[in-house]
Amino acid sequence: VYFAMAQQDIRYYLNGMLLVVDGGQLMAVATDGHRLAFSSMKIDGDFPRQEVIIPRKTILELQRLLEDIDDTLRIDIASTQVKFTFGQVELVSKLVEGKFPDFQRVIPKAHKNTFVIGRDELQRSLQRAAILTSDKFKGVRCVIEP
Repeated sequence: VYFAMAQQDIRYYLNGMLLVVDGGQLMAVATDGHRLAFSSMKIDGDFPRQEVIIPRKTILELQRLLEDIDDTLRIDIASTQVKFTFGQVELVSKLVEGKFPDFQRVIPKAHKNTFVIGRDELQRSLQRAAILTSDKFKGVRCVIEP
């Protein structure tokens, strides 16, 4: 979800990623105010709900360090910092203070229409369309017909 993090936004809490631990679930959320990315996974254990915002630079560094690692990642959350441990690496970072927007209100509970498309096919189509985008307009309009 790192791609949706804001960059140098005056709303400092958007310049990072929200990490939510709730029961046996870990959720990662990022938004720049225009788009929102969400991912969740099951984790071992039953933890009380906790939400922290991890700075953008920490997420980018963590992603770089984990690129070629196939090891278990341990996350320790304290009141003002977070520690990631994997292999011989320990990465400690301060947390971003602030209240992240309620992402669950933005994600619809029910959907009127649902369709399935192959990931590779969609990716190739978007890459072809991206050639025609400009710095001013980076959007792609999708028309879905039965």
